[in-house]
Amino acid sequence: MVWIAPPNERPEAETLEDRGSLKTQKEDPVRYGHKYSWLGRLVHWGTSWVAPVDIRRVDSSLSDSQVGALQVEELDVRNPKEKVVVADSLYGNNIFLAVFLVVKHAFALVRLRSTLVFYERPKPHLKRDEGSASQTWSQVQALSAIQSAGPNGKPSCWESKP
Repeated sequence: MVWIAPPNERPEAETLEDRGSLKTQKEDPVRYGHKYSWLGRLVHWGTSWVAPVDIRRVDSSLSDSQVGALQVEELDVRNPKEKVVVADSLYGNNIFLAVFLVVKHAFALVRLRSTLVFYERPKPHLKRDEGSASQTWSQVQALSAIQSAGPNGKPSCWESKP
């Protein structure tokens, strides 16, 4: 399954109901219209052809991730076969990925931001000289816990690179 949310720009329709801003990047110009969430499936293995399974307009009060999660949840109920849902880095967030904790037949393959870090900082290497006092195991554990916490007190695996 492939999931995308392309914009449908409608600048001339000033009175169009529930029209929202389609700006995605800071440097992009502001555009107005609707976003649509497409959930599609690969038609044939090894090709780029897709067929739509579910298409929904993204309401301005909802995010792309919320609508995508709803589509995945309904697809899992509708089709009990195992499937992989592929999404771009915009959907590598708690809102979209949380649905995969409750669905039984869908699995996520999501490209994540390049600044996201999933590993911890290396543990300190303890050098011992002849005759120096050895540290106890509890002291080593306490030192590792302090050094692995980020500036906000969270583990370093949740920090992003600057």
